Amino acid sequence: MSFIHIKKQTVKGADGTSQEVFAVQALAINSPQGKKLIPNPAGSETCAFNSFEEAIESVRHAGFDYIFEGKKTYLMDRVHRPKKRIRTGLDAFSDAVPLLLERLQDKEPAVITHAIFALGELEEESALLPFMDALGHEDSNVRKALAEALAKIGRSALPHLVTAYQAAKQNKEKYASHIRLTVMGAYLEMTHTHRELLSLILPQAVEALEDENWMVRSQAALVVGRAAQYFRDDRLQEPN
Repeated sequence: MSFIHIKKQTVKGADGTSQEVFAVQALAINSPQGKKLIPNPAGSETCAFNSFEEAIESVRHAGFDYIFEGKKTYLMDRVHRPKKRIRTGLDAFSDAVPLLLERLQDKEPAVITHAIFALGELEEESALLPFMDALGHEDSNVRKALAEALAKIGRSALPHLVTAYQAAKQNKEKYASHIRLTVMGAYLEMTHTHRELLSLILPQAVEALEDENWMVRSQAALVVGRAAQYFRDDRLQEPN
């Protein structure tokens, strides 16, 4: 589960007086309406809010939990959160998709990360093949963004992830372990966003418990543990 940091800060206003604000991590996205700051744990910029309540609401609306003064707070059960869809009323975004796909080839990891985030929010299935090509990217932020975006796309991404993991098992190059780790990261995110896919994710996660890379094994164990937690909770909720 991803957490956004909220920080209390004191800033000076235009009149020179001090004011307390609450800063939230955010990504900068260029939309048809201009630059937009979207709360996101991978963000390098900040949104400032006049009240703590406003900051919390922005994080909740973005679909994350938060950390404030070292304490983690869960705003929602992401398993049961309704899946966001892009409505036909936002057709203007269709013009952005080709440009975002081009940005996946950018030299700057931050640009690639932001493009991946935007494509994930759009649940853009045409990005699946380019995403697969980037699974072994050397930058960890790019790989993390890929895992989260693929989880948002959900079921359509699953066959690609299964194939990518199996192919990477046969490859001894360094980037192959990055691919397997990213796949497990996507599975872990899916345990939050697509509970209905757990039975399809589990076999490969169990297989990955014997991966030669300890980080892949560790991530796989998290996937198995999270799935077990959800299955256990289901049993506890069943009527006697």
